[in-house]
This record gives sequence, C-alpha cells and structure tokens, in this order.
Amino acid sequence: MNNLKLFLIIGAGIFSGMVLMTFIQLEKAEYRMEALGFIAASAAVYFLLLWIFQRGMKKAFTTAVVILALLAISTAMFHHVLFPAGH
Repeated sequence: MNNLKLFLIIGAGIFSGMVLMTFIQLEKAEYRMEALGFIAASAAVYFLLLWIFQRGMKKAFTTAVVILALLAISTAMFHHVLFPAGH
C-alpha cells in the first residue's frame, strides 16, 4: 500500500466519522446543513492537497499549506473582530 492510498483511506475514515457524528449530535436541520457544508469544504481541501502532493507539485503544496496555516492562526487571533459576539 502506497502513501497516497493510505492517506485516502485515513481521510475517508475521518470525514465519514465527522458526518456520522453530525447526524448523531445535531438535531436541527439548519445546524446539520451548516456542519455538512463545512465538512464537505474541508474534505475538498484535504483531497485537493493530496492530489497536488501526488502530482509532484511540491511548491504549490507547500504554499497552500502555509497559506492555510496563516489563515488558521489569523482567524484564531482575530476571531473577536471577524465574528463579533453580542456580550
């Protein structure tokens, strides 16, 4: 088994588990649709990154991962500005 096949199996297991947990834990259809949309977008990014890495585009892969990491850190640090709460 090569690395790509292993990562595809791992990704499928993770995202199918997240979908299952969405149906188990969330009661309202509105919340389920929001969660499923996020899971679908996350799965698309994951499999797109796997495809880029498998095609041998190391610079594009590294650039995409660095951009995602910077966005994640920025969102975590500035969440109160981006998503204001009514406290």
